[in-house]
This record gives sequence, C-alpha cells and structure tokens, in this order.
Amino acid sequence: MWQQARARWTALAAVVALLAFVLVPVFPWGPDGGATAATLPTCEATPDQTLSVGVSADKSELFKEIAAEYGTRSADGHCVQVSVTELNSGAAANTLARGWTESDGPRPDVWSPASSEWLDIARDRATGNANAMAVLPAKTRGAVVTSPVVIAMPKPMAEALGWPRTKEVSWRTLADLATDAQGWGRYQKDWGPFRLGKTNPNYSTSGLNATIGAFHAFRANTDSSGPLKDSDVDDPAAQKFVQDIEQSIVHYGETSLHFLRNLRTAERKGQVLSYISALTVDESSMLAYNAGYPSGALSTEDPREAEPATKLVAMYPKEGTIFHDHPYIELTWPGAPKAKRDVSEDFLRHLLSPKVQKRFGQLGFRAPSHASGELATDDNGVSPAFGVKEMQTPSARTLDKVLTAWSAVRKPANVLFVVDTSGSMKAGVTANEVEKQSCEPELMKRDPATQYCPSKIELIKKYRGEIVNGFTDSDRLGLWNFSTAGAAGTGPGCRGDHCELLAAGPLSEVKRQEIADKIRALPAEGGTGLFDTVDQAVTTMRQNLDRKAINAVVLLTDGRNDKSTGLNLDQLLDRIKITADAEPVRVFTIAYGFASDEDARGRDELRKIAEATAAGAYEAKDPGTIADDLVAAITSNF
Repeated sequence: MWQQARARWTALAAVVALLAFVLVPVFPWGPDGGATAATLPTCEATPDQTLSVGVSADKSELFKEIAAEYGTRSADGHCVQVSVTELNSGAAANTLARGWTESDGPRPDVWSPASSEWLDIARDRATGNANAMAVLPAKTRGAVVTSPVVIAMPKPMAEALGWPRTKEVSWRTLADLATDAQGWGRYQKDWGPFRLGKTNPNYSTSGLNATIGAFHAFRANTDSSGPLKDSDVDDPAAQKFVQDIEQSIVHYGETSLHFLRNLRTAERKGQVLSYISALTVDESSMLAYNAGYPSGALSTEDPREAEPATKLVAMYPKEGTIFHDHPYIELTWPGAPKAKRDVSEDFLRHLLSPKVQKRFGQLGFRAPSHASGELATDDNGVSPAFGVKEMQTPSARTLDKVLTAWSAVRKPANVLFVVDTSGSMKAGVTANEVEKQSCEPELMKRDPATQYCPSKIELIKKYRGEIVNGFTDSDRLGLWNFSTAGAAGTGPGCRGDHCELLAAGPLSEVKRQEIADKIRALPAEGGTGLFDTVDQAVTTMRQNLDRKAINAVVLLTDGRNDKSTGLNLDQLLDRIKITADAEPVRVFTIAYGFASDEDARGRDELRKIAEATAAGAYEAKDPGTIADDLVAAITSNF
C-alpha cells in the first residue's frame, strides 16, 4: 500500500492555510507592500552562474517569459542568468525531502510550487535527514500570485443555476442535481445527466480542496464556523453526501488541464454541453481557457486559439473556498554563491513589481492581496467586485481522514491495463540517460538481451507494486499485453496481436498479487499492433460496462502502430469515439520513453486516440522522474 500512503501525504501539502469565512475585498491590481522593481544592473558578458528556478506547471511558461525579460544581472563580480524549469509540486517535495541528487537533474535554487504547504510537508518528510532539512527554510518569502478554487461551468449551465444574478452555488445544489434521475431536466434542459470533472485529491490541490468543500458543505447545515474536524469526516451521513457528488464524476485526473483540453475538443465537435457540466479548477486556469489557452497560460503544448464560443463561468462554492498561493522559496544549499543569493532577491523584487504583477493579471492570476487582474471580467466569467468567501484549512490529521474517506466514497473504476510488449521495450528509456535509473542485477540476469539497465519493460516490472496498489478493492482491474500475432504469447487468452492475461474483475490483495506477478513475467518480442489492439480492448470493455464506474482502457506503448494490415488511425477513431447515446469507454494513453522528434507521429496518434474518447494523453520519458510519471499516469484518473 506504499503508493496509497505516499499519494495521501503528497496531497496533504495541497491546501493553503487561510482565515475562516472572511470576505476578500477587491482592490486595484498591484503588489502588496509597494514592492519596487529589480535594482541589480544588467550585464552583457557571457553568464558564468545560473539561478535555477523550479515552478509549478500552471505558471511555468509565464515565469520563463518573465525571466527572459529580466535578463542577466551583475552581482558580486559575476554575470548571473535565471533559468526556469517546470517542477511538479508534489514530486519536487518528495525529492527535496529525501535529498536532491545529480540524477534528479539540475537542483533548483528557488522553488515556487502551487502552494506553500508543499514546503511544510517536505520539511516533515525530511525529519531525520539533516542534509535535506538544512536545504528547506522554515518559511517562504511570501506569495507571488494567488488563485481561488472555483466551480467552473459552461455559461448556459451556469445561467440555468442563476448566474449572473448569483455568483455562488452550494455543494448541496450540485449533490441534488447529481442524484436526480432527471438530470438537467429538473431545470427544463435537455443536457442529460449532471457530469462533474474533478481531479484526484491524492495528486491535485483543486481536487483536494473540492473534497474538503463537499465535506464542509454537509457540516455547514448545522455549524459553519471553524475548520472541518475529524468527527465531520467520520459522519456516515456526510460520507454519503460526498459519495452522491462523486458519482457524477466523468473521471478523475492528475491536473485539470486534461479536462480543459477535452472541453475545447468537445466544442469543436459541437458537444461542449454533453462532455462536462462543471469542473473544480483554480480561477486562473479557467480564465486562461476563456482567453484561448486550452492547456494553461502560454502553454507550448497547445497553441493559443480563438476564444471559445461557449466560455466557462466561475461559480464560487457558497460554503467557502480555498485560495492557492504560489510562494517564493529560497532553498539554502550549502555554499550557495553570494551572487546567486543577490540575484534571487532581485528576481523576487522583479516578480512583485507593478509591471510584472500586471502581466500575471493579464493571464488570470490574482495579486498576493487576492485583487483581480484585467483578465477577470464579467465577459470572461469572473466579476471583479464579487467578494469571495474563504474557509479555514483542516488540521493535518483531518486532511488525512478526508483522503482516507475519499478513497472509500470515490467513484469506482473498471479498468483494462494494456501494455506494449514489443521488442523495442527491451531498449532503455532513452539511449543516453537511462543509466540514471537504479540498476538491479537480477533484471539483467533475467533479460540478458536488455541493452540498457533497466529496460523499459523492466522498469514497468520494477514498479508493478505501486501500479496495482493505486487501485482499491472497490475497483475492477484487468491486464492485457500486445505486440504482433504470435509474439505477444501463445496462451489460451491470446487472440491476434494481444493476450488477455487477466480479465477485468474485482480487486483484492490476492488479485493484486496475481496481476503483479503477470506484469513481472511480461515478454518483449515482436512489432506493435496498436490500432487493432485498442479497438478490441474498447470493444471488450463496452461488453463489460459497469454503469456506476469509470470505464476505461489505460494504454502504455513506446511506439506507433507498425502493422501494414488491419485498421488505420481514422478507422480506429471512428470506432472508439464517444457518442451521446452510449456509456463511454475512455482510453488514457501513455507515450512511454518517447524522446526524439522521430516519435512525434506516435505521440500525435496517441493524443488523437485519447481525444476521441474524451480522456487524457500522458508522457513518461524523463529518466529522473519516469517512475513517478508512470505510476501517476496509470492511477491518477481513478
């Protein structure tokens, strides 16, 4: 159960400590405290030092733009440049807590996760590790920007619930809508059932905050003061209330960006109101979506498009919400040069300067004071004059109870895990960098043909326990492997390019061990019969639907379809696409070890497969993080 425990502690760091139930005044945009602009002089010489800044994904591209504009600066006789890299907040907290090593990549001098609580949890995990603790300061330098969690709804659906007359919606209203057999028919609308998009609280800040909000909403019927308590979470009636909401979930996810990307795809198909009814998301991501960024502000993954025809509207939880802060954390590495420390201080001044704060506001973020920026307009679904009600964070003990309770009340999953076992899976994750992964001698002995240590197939085997333990006893899980006919295997479950190793069925400790043992014995031979296998996997899951669960195929492959016969991509997409009159089977794709431009076609094919089923397309390729990326991609959607 290591994975479940690790994920739970990761999610504890996702909440911002705020005052209980106070109204946030809206002031003209600008930084708190009248911060001044950068003061260090620029330099023209070639930089001889680099200040490495690791930031969360939602603001990484904007930080890169700001760092480029800041340029190189002269400090203590050196010319220093600022380099920004994207760091997953939870993964960075884990790495810093155990001690950053060379194999983890360039270590950050400054860290800006989505929430300052990641620092607290990193320090807690580092207890007993003096070297790691020495790097982690007791406090942050404060927030750079902030953003509240909202319930974002397509405008027509928000209007049905009273927007713009009201800017709030209660969790009770959503629970009633989720459990009503009429669905949107109770409002005389033909939009079908209420469908909620919500991220996995074991991975995501907004997902955790939404779960806290739902428990708090039930408690608010009798007592709306103070933070959520253990007894509130233990209450069977409260758990039933939260479970009713969870049953409306489309699927979960590691971040809300997959939902926003799928929503834009649905709009292109004229299906925006049938994909999702509401999404728990931070306000800045919603505003970026309305501005034409389906994958977050300035994302390079999806270029900016025209504004969507159907914009999202921010409905604030009536019972209160939580703000994400984005702290500036100066890590205290031993022997850090004074020049870097000086530039770090100066770069923070630059980030808090009126000019840069205005730029943050142009892309949907709020100031440290919570004042809204220029993108927050009624036309973009946010009323700047509206006072947002905040609520207080629960204790760490209660947060752990929330996550434990969520695992019991969440919507169950009915999943078929389909693993590519073609010959290329014997190669390393990347030809040059796979040595960063720890090498287990028995892996080489078991597979002497492996060119690198460990190979892609062996890395899956190594983390088989974390994969199967990401599912609970309320789920159903099955396992296939595929390559090409004859190479995948010769057992009774082998048909065409794939072998059914275990049909999707109820989980138990015995069943988990059985699946883990099957993963450990996976072969790696032959080509990649991808399209026919996906078609057959979706067909099988459609024949074994669980209408009270998330029905999905998780496809992991390191290559593109190389069969000259069988279905082509267009034929496959037409066969697996979601239709309004059928229960969906979603295909979550994982591009495994794709590292070169030659892999671009394969990545694009996997993205189209995921989009056709309104699911998510993931990549796991960085040797330093591939194990965490792999496990998260497989388990975070359920």
